Amino acid sequence: MDKETILAKSRNEHVDEGELHLLSESKKLAFKVCAMLSAFFMIFSLFFIKDTYTIHIIMSIFWGTYSTHYLYKYKFDQNRTNCIALIAAIFASVGFGILAILEVLRG
Repeated sequence: MDKETILAKSRNEHVDEGELHLLSESKKLAFKVCAMLSAFFMIFSLFFIKDTYTIHIIMSIFWGTYSTHYLYKYKFDQNRTNCIALIAAIFASVGFGILAILEVLRG
């Protein structure tokens, strides 16, 4: 392939590397914020609320966020590690959600 053919293919793909980089960086920041907020509210609820169901709700949301991330990563690259992480995150999210519901219903 010559240089012009490669450049023409690149132009036809309509992929903006700057946009992809921005998307990647925004995801990283979103997960950091999610982790920090989850940690803050877990510690807060341990000391002030004294109910464990709030911790389970927070952990369910936290792992649900990560499962969504790993779902898209797995769909993109079909990597076995991402599949395992996806399954683990789904189990954690659903498990913590069930624990929260059971504790609320138990009263």
